[in-house]
Amino acid sequence: MREGMQGRIRERVCACVKQHIQTVSSLEGSFLPYHFVEEYGEDRCRELCGTIEDYGVAGSIQKLSEEGKRYLMEDPDFLGSLKQIRMEGGKNTYWRMDRLLSRARGDCLSKLDYGDIREVLVDETISADLQYPYLNYFMPEHLAGEEKERVLAGLEKFQREIRIKLSELSQKERKLIGHPLFVTGLLDGLLNQESTWEMLTWPGVLPLLEKIYSIDPRQRLWDTQFHQIVEAAEEIQALLEQVLPCFEEEQQVLLIRRWMENERLLYDLKCLARMLPDMGKKEKEELLGSRAAYVLTLYEIRLDNIHLEELSTGQTQVLIYAVLSGKKHFLNLINEHSDAFRKLGYFSLLLDPYVYRRFLNLNTVNEKNLRDAAGLPTIHDRCRQYLKRPSYTFEELRTLTTRDPVYFRLYGLLTNERSDDRLRVLKELLKREALPSRMDEEKLEALAARLSAKPLSGWMGNELGHIRELKTDTAIELLTDWELYKSYIPNLVNGRQAAYLIRNQDLLPKYKTFGELQEHLIEEDLNWAWLRKYLGITDAFVKQHERAVYQFVSWGDAQIVYEFCQGMGQKLEEVRRLLTAHLMGEFEKVKYYRGDLEKEISYPVGQRTEELWKKNRSRKEGRYRAWEEDRFIPLLQIGEIPRATCLSYRDGEYKECLLSCFDANKKVIYLEEDGKIVFRAMLRLTKGSSDRKPMKKKKVEFADLTREEEREGTAPAKEDLILFLERPYISGLSTSREENAVSCVYHLVQEKAGELGARLIISKDYDRYDVFARYQCKNYYVYISASKNGEQYLDSLGGMAAVSSSGSYESGAFLLPGRAEADAA
Repeated sequence: MREGMQGRIRERVCACVKQHIQTVSSLEGSFLPYHFVEEYGEDRCRELCGTIEDYGVAGSIQKLSEEGKRYLMEDPDFLGSLKQIRMEGGKNTYWRMDRLLSRARGDCLSKLDYGDIREVLVDETISADLQYPYLNYFMPEHLAGEEKERVLAGLEKFQREIRIKLSELSQKERKLIGHPLFVTGLLDGLLNQESTWEMLTWPGVLPLLEKIYSIDPRQRLWDTQFHQIVEAAEEIQALLEQVLPCFEEEQQVLLIRRWMENERLLYDLKCLARMLPDMGKKEKEELLGSRAAYVLTLYEIRLDNIHLEELSTGQTQVLIYAVLSGKKHFLNLINEHSDAFRKLGYFSLLLDPYVYRRFLNLNTVNEKNLRDAAGLPTIHDRCRQYLKRPSYTFEELRTLTTRDPVYFRLYGLLTNERSDDRLRVLKELLKREALPSRMDEEKLEALAARLSAKPLSGWMGNELGHIRELKTDTAIELLTDWELYKSYIPNLVNGRQAAYLIRNQDLLPKYKTFGELQEHLIEEDLNWAWLRKYLGITDAFVKQHERAVYQFVSWGDAQIVYEFCQGMGQKLEEVRRLLTAHLMGEFEKVKYYRGDLEKEISYPVGQRTEELWKKNRSRKEGRYRAWEEDRFIPLLQIGEIPRATCLSYRDGEYKECLLSCFDANKKVIYLEEDGKIVFRAMLRLTKGSSDRKPMKKKKVEFADLTREEEREGTAPAKEDLILFLERPYISGLSTSREENAVSCVYHLVQEKAGELGARLIISKDYDRYDVFARYQCKNYYVYISASKNGEQYLDSLGGMAAVSSSGSYESGAFLLPGRAEADAA
C-alpha cells in the first residue's frame, strides 16, 4: 500500500514536470518572457500561447516590448486585430501598435472598432504617445482640420503638465482640452485642481475668460481671481463690457492687469462703472499709472504728503495692503509722518509682508513705532517658525527681532495672556543674557512654565532670594529642573553651592537633603580627590583646614584648579604652594611675600607704598562697580571672565602664564554692570622711563675708542614708579555702555596711581574712548618685572614675555597723561 502511494506521487511529479516543460517550451515558441509563469500562472500562459499559435502571430509577438506582451495577457482577444494588422502591413505599424498597447493597459482595445484602431495606427499626425487617449476619447467624433489639431495639442499639454487622469474627467470636461484657451498659459496655475475642470463648464465662465485673454494674452489666472470669476461670471462680463470702452485700446491691456492684480474683480468694476463717467483723460492715465494709484483712486483715499513715485517696492506693497485691509489709522499715520515712512529700509520689519499680513495689526502702530522701525530689520528666516501666536504687538516683535532663536522659542511657550507680562519676562532675560543658545525643548518648556508663573526677578527675589551671589545662569538651571532641586534649595546659602548642586546632580538620588550631601561632599568630589593625590595634600592638612576645604569644594573651586592643573606637569609644585596657602587663609602672605615686590620690579618701593598697593580699592558709578582683585580663584579665572581668551584655565594656549598673575606686582581690575562682570584688565605696578632705554649693568672690559661718543652719556635714564593698565577684555556692552564702564575703571586706577605716587601709563588700546581724549600716544619704556613663574603674558606688549625678557625694559606706544592730567594726579 505504501509502495502504491509513492508510485502515485512519482506519477504526479512527473506529470507536473512534463507540463511545466511544455509551458516553458510554449512561452519560448510564442516569444513570451519566462517570468510570466510566476506572475500569471501556467494555465493563463498556456492559454495565450495556444491562441498565438492558432492565429499564427508569433512573429508579430516577437517585435513587441514586454509591456505590449503584458497587455495581451490581459486582453488576448486583441490577437485577432493583431493578425489583421500584420496582414495589412504599413509603415511603422508595429512600433506604433506597441506604444498603443503599452499605453492601454487596464482597458480593453478588443472592444473598440477595428477600423478606428487601424486609422489611428496609420495616422502619423497623431504621435505614438497620444494614440490611446485620442482613440479612446476623441476618435468617435472623427475630428478633422483645426479642431483635430487643437485636441492633439491639448492632449500633448495634458500628458506633459497635468497630474489628473483623463478617465477622472467627465465627457463635458474632456472637451475642454480642445478649447483654444487650454493651450495658452491663462489657466496653467489652476488645471491640476479637479474642481477647476467642473467650474470651467459653468455658464458664462469660458466667454469671460476668452474676453480677458483677447485683451491681454500674457495674463495668468490664480485661485482668488478664478473663483471670483466663477462666482459672478455674467455680472463681471457685463460690467467689463461697460468699462472697457472708456479707455483707449492701448490702455485696456494695462487696465486688465491693474484689475487682475488687485484681485477684487467685481468690486473694482462697480467702482469703475460709477467713477469713469466723471473722469478725464489725465485722471484715467493717473489711475493706470501704478497699482498704488489704482487702489487709492478706487477706494477714494487721499494721501497728500506721500508721493507714490518716490516709494520703494516694499513701501508701495504695505500701503496697498493697508488700503485693501481697511487700515485707515495706519494710512493716516504714514500720511502725517511721511518722513518717517520714507525712511523705512528694504529689510524693515514694517515692510515685511510675512509680518504685517500674519502677525501685526498695522492699526496698532503709533508714531514712535514707525520711527523705531527705520533701523529695525525684519525677523530672520530661522526664527519665523517660532512665531506661534495669531498676533503680536509691535513692541513684542521689536524686542524679539535680531535675538537668538532660543528667545523666540521660549516666548512662544509663555502662557501669560497679557503681552506686557510676557514682555517683562523676555526683557529681563535679554537684559541678563540669561539663556544659552542651545536648550532642548523639554527643558525650555519647563522653564517657560516657571516664568509664566512669575518673571525671573520674582523667583530670584523670593524662592531663590536667600541664595547670596546667585548668578543668572545658575538660577535658570534651577528653574529648568525645579522638581529635581526644590527640596535642596532651602538649605543653599550662596550661588557657588547652587552651582555645585547642579554640577553634581548625579549624587542627588543618594542624599535626601543638601545637608546630607554636604556631610559627604569632600569624599564624593572627584576633582578634590585628584588634587589631593597629585598635589600631595595630606589627611592631616585636610582635617586641620576642613572648613576651608569644604568651602573650596562646595563652591566649585576644586573643579577650576583641577582643570588648570591638566597639562601643567612641572608646575604642580607651584600650584600646591598657592592652593595650600589659599586653604590656610594666608594666600596674601604668599603673593606679597616680604621683599618680593622690590625684587620683581627692581625698584625701592618702601613699606608705606607697598601697603597701599596691597590694599584693594573699589569704585561705583551708577550701574557699574570696578574693583582690584588679587585672590587665588578670581585670578585663575581671568581667561574665562568676562569671556574666554588664550589665558583660559581650561584650555588656553598660554594658560601656564596664569601663575605669573600671582606675582606681587600684579592684580586684575574687574568691572560689573548690574552685578554681571563685563570687563577685566591686568594692572601692574612696575617702573618705567620716558627718556631713553635705561642702561643695564656692564661688565668690566677694555675701552673701545671708536665708540667713545657713547661712553660720554652713560648716566642712567630717570626711572619712575608706574601703574600700568593693560588692554581691556569686554563682553556684552554696547558702545555707549563701554564708555561708561571704561570711565569707571579709569577713575579707579587714576585714584590708585595718585595714592601710590606713581605715574599712570595706559595701553594704547584705550585710545578709542572719550575719557582718554586728552591723553597722548607716546613711546615709553616699561620694565618687564621678573616673575616667579618665569613666563608671563603681557597683553599690551605683544603677548607672552619669556624668561629672557623678564627683568628688562621694553619700549612701546602708550597713552600718557597730558600736563593737566599729570598735575591733577
